[in-house]
Amino acid sequence: MRKWKKKHCLSILFVVFTMCGMLYLSSRKNNSAPFGEVISITQREMKSKFNNQDTFIAVVTRDNCKYCHEWNQMISDYLQDHDVTIYDLNIDKNKLSDENEIRKLFPSYIGTPNIFCVKDGKIVSQYDNMNGTLNAELFDKWVQKYAMEK
Repeated sequence: MRKWKKKHCLSILFVVFTMCGMLYLSSRKNNSAPFGEVISITQREMKSKFNNQDTFIAVVTRDNCKYCHEWNQMISDYLQDHDVTIYDLNIDKNKLSDENEIRKLFPSYIGTPNIFCVKDGKIVSQYDNMNGTLNAELFDKWVQKYAMEK
């Protein structure tokens, strides 16, 4: 009788934990909260990330940039299903009117939005979006190529 109770309790616990896990996963997929995030960052914080030899994705944006608005829309949708953190250095919010200041951090900076993959404090890739190639599918291939998804 005792063995039966023990087995019965273990079976019930297994079913409960399995259902809880399934409910969590299904609510996560239906949840409007994204997996990934975009974090606004200052020039000083960005310098620290380089100096600390961090690995991250950085984007340089402006407030009044048509392509930045397209980027924000695309990345907002993308991050719903991808666990990626992107650090946004906004030129206007950081009052970076001198492009030479930006080029100190990103020597190949050419305009906004400009997206960089940084590994161990070194820029290893710059996403080429100058030919209208700013779309989720190509961006995802770039993210996967450099293993930037958590």
